[in-house]
Amino acid sequence: MIVEGHDALRALPAQAGGRGMRHLLVNPVIDVTGDAAHGRAYIVVLLGSGIGMVGSYDDELVRTADGWKLAKRVFTMDQPADAPA
Repeated sequence: MIVEGHDALRALPAQAGGRGMRHLLVNPVIDVTGDAAHGRAYIVVLLGSGIGMVGSYDDELVRTADGWKLAKRVFTMDQPADAPA
């Protein structure tokens, strides 16, 4: 799923069926090279009272006159433990 823009991001919680949605980022690592950086973090998405999905973010960041900005984010969902190999 590709989500672009503020309106699309604001619409994501509705996909949780009104049960509420939270995402937790853990173990962030950011490597900076000049005015560019690469970040990686694990994510757990909570839907209602349970875990909706887990995976990782890979981010590309750029330093601007206004500070660091997210240039690109790729979410990779982990394969469920019970999925066929």
